[in-house]
Amino acid sequence: LSTSLGSFGAQVLDSKTLSTAAEIADEVFLGFVGKDLRQDPSIILQLSVTLAAELYEKVQQLRNRYGTCEKLAELATQYFLENDLFMSVHKLLGKAHGSFGISACCSVDRDLVVLACRGQAMSLAFNEIHGVVLWGSEVSAQSVPFVKKGLQGTLTRGVTHGASDLES
Repeated sequence: LSTSLGSFGAQVLDSKTLSTAAEIADEVFLGFVGKDLRQDPSIILQLSVTLAAELYEKVQQLRNRYGTCEKLAELATQYFLENDLFMSVHKLLGKAHGSFGISACCSVDRDLVVLACRGQAMSLAFNEIHGVVLWGSEVSAQSVPFVKKGLQGTLTRGVTHGASDLES
């Protein structure tokens, strides 16, 4: 996949398209929960084929003559089942083209997020007092004020300071 006009004239994928693809992947993966992959390895192929078909049918922006749906489904399935989230994202983005900033999380470990970028900076900001971490491809995203619900329903206002850029 490409998030910029890169090789093969790939189109920019907006957040709605990516959110739709993520929801479809969640639904497909949930349909395979509880199946023992060690007993029947062909289930991995079924999962990959099902995911590709659903993406192709429901996310028009992923259809192209280079097999985007099929390759995305194959790699995502293989990498997710064989690795932790960090290595899955690392391997998947190793096959990506263009410049991008991405954050990835999964329902298996809800306290974990993986940030990655290539060709642009990813800005991070921390506020230890309020337990807030913000990230984005623009430094200005870190300067937004936030409101956090505290103990006994009290509201606390704050801003993050000390944003730092991670270069790809």
